[in-house]
Order: sequence, then structure tokens, then C-alpha cells
Amino acid sequence: MFKVPNQYRVLVGRGASRPTDGNNGVFFIPVKRKVLGFMRESMYAQLQCIASDGLGWEHVSVCLVSNDRKKLVERTPTWEEMCIVKNHFWEPEDTCIQFHPDEENYVNKAKFVLHIWRRIGSYYEVPEILLV
Repeated sequence: MFKVPNQYRVLVGRGASRPTDGNNGVFFIPVKRKVLGFMRESMYAQLQCIASDGLGWEHVSVCLVSNDRKKLVERTPTWEEMCIVKNHFWEPEDTCIQFHPDEENYVNKAKFVLHIWRRIGSYYEVPEILLV
């Protein structure tokens, strides 16, 4: 089931939305990492997530931005960061996918952005765990 982390929703300025907009909006999720030599974590960036659930698809686009949200971090999100996003927007039992369409249908309008998709009402067959 698709849900949004309203505590991270952008409420003012560019990309602003309200909870009444449902699962559509911009969200900034803080990413923390352990500080070497210390038993604490510090925030080093934010995951900018743009969520929507139209035309039969649930979708979140993800990129990494600086803490002040003014600069794109010039790398794609890691597997762990995409798992953070998946866990915020979907239930643990939901299977979501990233598409690699045929080359003729590639769309790359924003460098360093990844996408997670889930077809509403669909079940995805996944490979045997031995193959993963």
C-alpha cells in the first residue's frame, strides 16, 4: 500500500503540497551516517523524493541533495538510500521495481535521479532467492 511520509512533505515554496493532495508531492528525507570514531550519527544529505500515484502507477523519483536543499549531490542514490525511500512510501510486503526499458524508450531528463515504481493492484513475480 502506497503511503507518504507527511512529516517530510514540502509545505511551502517550490513543490509545496498539502496532505489533502494525497500521495502527490515533494518530500525531503534526511540521510544520516555514523561519524567515524563516535557513537553518534550526523545528517549529511537529504533524499529529495517526488511522489505521485496517477494513471494506475505509484511512483517516486529520488535524488540526493545537500542539507540546505540547494545543491544536487552528484551521484545516484545508493541501494541503501533507495531502501530508505521504499520503506517510507510502501509496506514491507510490497514489491516495487526500477525499469530498464528498451533503449528506444529511454528517458533521462535529470542526471543522478532513480525511480521506484509499483503498478496499482498488480503482483510482481520475483526470481527465486537463490538467483538474487
